[in-house]
Amino acid sequence: MTNYFKRTLNRQFTFLLLVVSLVIVLVGGVLAVYGMSIQSSYQAERERKLEKQEIVFEIDSHAKQMLIRARGYFAFQNNEELNALYREIDALNVYIERFSSLDLSAEELALLTEIKTTIHLYQTIHLPEALSLVSNNELDRLSAYANSGASDTVNQLIENTSNYVLTISEKAAEISSSYTQKVSILVSLFVIFLGVVLLILFIVLYKMIKQIGKPIQDVTVAAAELAIGKDVSLKSHQREDEIGVLSRTFLDMVEIIQQKEDEMTQQNIELKTQQEELEHKQDQLIKSLHETEEMQNVLLKYNSLNHAISVTLNKEDLFDELLTHLSDIYPVDKMLLFLTEETFYRSRGIYDKHVTQLLNHFDQGIGLILREKNNYHLVEREVTDVERGLAEGVLTAYDLYIPIYSSGGELRAVFATNRVGKPFLQTEINELSGVMNHMSIAIEKVLMHEETEKERQLNQDIIDNVNEAIQFVDNEGHLLQFNQSFCQLIECEQKAQLKAPFSMWFQALEHVVGGNEAVASFYNEALKQDNSSVLSMNYEIHTKQKRIFKVYAEPVYHGYNKVGTIFVHRDITKQHEVEQMKSELVSTVSHELRTPLSSILGFTELMLHRKLKPEKQEKYLKTIHKEANRLTNLINDFLDLQRMESGGQMYTNESLDIRDLISEVLTRFEAYSEKHTLHFINLAEKTIIQGDSERIQQVITNIISNAIKFSPNGGDITTTLASNSTSLFVSVKDDGLGIPENEMKNLFRKFYRIDNSDRKKIGGTGLGLPICKEIVEAHNGTISVESKENEGSTFIIELPLNDCSQTLKAEGDSPKTILLLEDDQSLALLLAEELKNYGFNVEHFSNPATAITFVDTMASHLNSTHSPPLDAMVVDIMLGDELTGWDFIHKIKANNLWSDLPIFISSALDETEQLTRHSEIESYLTKPYPPSELSKTIIKTLNQDKTRGEILIPKRKSEI
Repeated sequence: MTNYFKRTLNRQFTFLLLVVSLVIVLVGGVLAVYGMSIQSSYQAERERKLEKQEIVFEIDSHAKQMLIRARGYFAFQNNEELNALYREIDALNVYIERFSSLDLSAEELALLTEIKTTIHLYQTIHLPEALSLVSNNELDRLSAYANSGASDTVNQLIENTSNYVLTISEKAAEISSSYTQKVSILVSLFVIFLGVVLLILFIVLYKMIKQIGKPIQDVTVAAAELAIGKDVSLKSHQREDEIGVLSRTFLDMVEIIQQKEDEMTQQNIELKTQQEELEHKQDQLIKSLHETEEMQNVLLKYNSLNHAISVTLNKEDLFDELLTHLSDIYPVDKMLLFLTEETFYRSRGIYDKHVTQLLNHFDQGIGLILREKNNYHLVEREVTDVERGLAEGVLTAYDLYIPIYSSGGELRAVFATNRVGKPFLQTEINELSGVMNHMSIAIEKVLMHEETEKERQLNQDIIDNVNEAIQFVDNEGHLLQFNQSFCQLIECEQKAQLKAPFSMWFQALEHVVGGNEAVASFYNEALKQDNSSVLSMNYEIHTKQKRIFKVYAEPVYHGYNKVGTIFVHRDITKQHEVEQMKSELVSTVSHELRTPLSSILGFTELMLHRKLKPEKQEKYLKTIHKEANRLTNLINDFLDLQRMESGGQMYTNESLDIRDLISEVLTRFEAYSEKHTLHFINLAEKTIIQGDSERIQQVITNIISNAIKFSPNGGDITTTLASNSTSLFVSVKDDGLGIPENEMKNLFRKFYRIDNSDRKKIGGTGLGLPICKEIVEAHNGTISVESKENEGSTFIIELPLNDCSQTLKAEGDSPKTILLLEDDQSLALLLAEELKNYGFNVEHFSNPATAITFVDTMASHLNSTHSPPLDAMVVDIMLGDELTGWDFIHKIKANNLWSDLPIFISSALDETEQLTRHSEIESYLTKPYPPSELSKTIIKTLNQDKTRGEILIPKRKSEI
């Protein structure tokens, strides 16, 4: 056999390559089998641990529920709780049987024995005994029996199962760590294997070169010597391969060189061919080395991928990491990873609209296929125009869908990828499926983390939206939990103060309560108490404004152990103010009612029991009448306030001139305010509003009354009327006591009176201004005040103007023009100002002749332009001239151009005789009369669709 391989170099080289390749395959196979064994062992061991952990967790959960249901039944004797207790025991026994059927360690067998023994004792001894005590209503014995340790065994069981769950979790982590170490060892072995392979290849190449190169070099030297005619010093080799044959042949050839030249040339060509073959095989070895290095890089990338998906707890980062690593490992065109139970995905190379289309039809398309196959799904199709790009001819696209299942076997997510022109190899599919198996664990871990975080944030949001400030403090005084209201109370930064010790967070609270030692004592007592009673106390905080809080403290127990104390701070500032206000109201009302009643009763008794002179009787009766009116006004204020608050206050809606109303109120006050000087300044162009005359008068009266009342030393009371395009402003200014700045915000509160000795002497119920505010706001207005203490006050009322009553219907925007014929200059000025306030242009004349000349001029202008220069005339009948007002009227009516012009008569006499001669006159008004009545009559007449040349005297309503 040895001679067989020694005969040719080809056989020798082939034999060496076969041996090297066999070694590589065997060692590589061993490493691959070892790797798969590691992975299989890891998955099997992990599944066993998870199954045991799940069953023991269920045992722990049902044991807890068993105790809760038992205590619920013992506390309330509710049969539903008892039935639930038996169901929990049945479920507990089922899971115990499942646990006992598993392959258990000695420690787990001991735990199983303890569980069975504990449940058996509880089910057969403790529970029947407790049920018997409950049925006999022996609750004291039941409590004693429970305290004697009847439930301690189950509590110990729950503690042991909880510890076992934690132990299982730790072992699972140890298994994962061991698996990672073994993978690292495998990679190291593979690297060593590559080094050994390279060393063997180097040795083989060196040996081949030595066995071939040296003889060839000897032949070359001999050939060179032969070429230059030297003696050939080539030794004959006794080898049986080509080198030996070559040397012997070369020596023979030297002897017959001339005859065998063609043969030598052919042999030379054969040698070159063999050299090229050696070079080709060398290139193949180099290529194999590159492939090995690429495989090593892939393994490193896989290791990086496993690490990334193992430590990431953020869903977005997890998906991005997976796609990033896979795009480095696999040459694909598109990738998509999405969850099936929610709209969340990450993609590479895919438009969002295409992803949305896939997700919308997933359950009827790919999702249905994956659920039926329970395996990956590969689609082979013709490429679309978008995917084709610059390629021509037939081109195929391959779509691969790999499902990702949860531990419960539900389809949780899907990985989809696409490649054009190159199909997916089965090895690639298997590798991707393995990666997705690891991904399923990572997804479950991330989703569980997100759910836990959502629940924690929800609990925090709930307590943050409670108005009361809440804090939970453990037995050592650490601040474990609190809401935003508490943080605002002590002016802290929430994240910085969480889990702060008592000294740190209480220092902030102590600062806002002004170092109140009672608060510190309350907290110390609450943290030390060991019973379920609720403690409370009131305290004040001194920040921007004074506020009053009531704090409640109640201990929190977990089982029989106190775990901390919850404190609730409730703001009772408004309640405290209401209590104070009620007390002040009772005192004020008592004083305000008793004072006039005392006067009425006193003067009445004097009149009943004494004989008085008529003048004294009249004086006493006036006093009684004044005090009765005072008492009536007080009662009316209460009734008005009650009607306004209940929505029962009714208001009339009429057009009224507030200027006349203010004049009337000021006239009444001038009679008894001897120390005060009342002024009225009218700066308003428009004074008509819409509202209830009586209620507006009540507001004005109250404001002026207050100005007089709170100016005890007298002074000027100035009422000013002003307007703009939409609103009317009434301001009342006094030189009285003024209002402190800190009292301004409370001025319009019901029953509120400034706490000042000067004002206490003046008296009052604190209802006047709130009633004024209600009335003004009911008229769509506002009331405000400007004041400085000891410098007086100014109350400002803003009311909307009644534009409809102050404007005329007109075809265009040009104002109406009125001719006024009046020889009394004062009255003419008053009437002109009144008409101008209503938007009229006024042409005034004091004698008829001048007026007739003006009218004739206007008539000629009308004939040439056809634009009417006048709209109406106001004529005084009694004029100090040769012509009377009637003469002027007759002159005007004689001209057909003015036949339809309405004429309004202003007269100081009763013109009954003249009225009988003018059938078109319907009514008249003798002087003096309110100018506003004239304006209203003119507006009403001109707003008609068509005038008919009436001669009108405004209807009389009242006198000024």
